[in-house]
Amino acid sequence: PLDLAIESYQFLQTREMMLQGAINGGNNADYQRFIWNPTLDQFQKWPPLTEEAYGKYRPCQFAVDSFRVYSEEQFNARGKMDKNRLYYKDYFARKKECGALLKGKV
Repeated sequence: PLDLAIESYQFLQTREMMLQGAINGGNNADYQRFIWNPTLDQFQKWPPLTEEAYGKYRPCQFAVDSFRVYSEEQFNARGKMDKNRLYYKDYFARKKECGALLKGKV
């Protein structure tokens, strides 16, 4: 469970940077290829919620799912999403919670 949580957090760090490139390029195909599809793949690596062994690290799974929504909204807003939007706040709150769980491990 810890390895998947670390992988997910590092994934988010990398994809945030890549998202800016997709926004700057303005190409939906690149967004799908480099952000959307890999995010779905990362989320699907997590086992069902019923597997209790992963319970402690679920915030990292939820952060990946929040990034999926955030990245789409941010891409559509051309990188100018209002920081007060729910999607913006939710993603960064979940990512912060995941990072706090992994403090000293990443």
